[in-house]
Amino acid sequence: MAYGKRAYWIHDTRESEGSVSGVFYLPSCTCSNCSYHSTMEKKICPSCRAQMGPQPSEAAKKASD
Repeated sequence: MAYGKRAYWIHDTRESEGSVSGVFYLPSCTCSNCSYHSTMEKKICPSCRAQMGPQPSEAAKKASD
């Protein structure tokens, strides 16, 4: 894979009745490009070298503000 590729971290979650949103975010995540599983976010995925950014839904919210 070439440098310049963009991806985002998909945070692991589980359902939680005690949470306001009904979801509890776990301290681990997965690369949207190569499915590499990590225990912490990094700026570049160690597996596929993709540059990490916000999830598409988060980027759309920021653009509309």
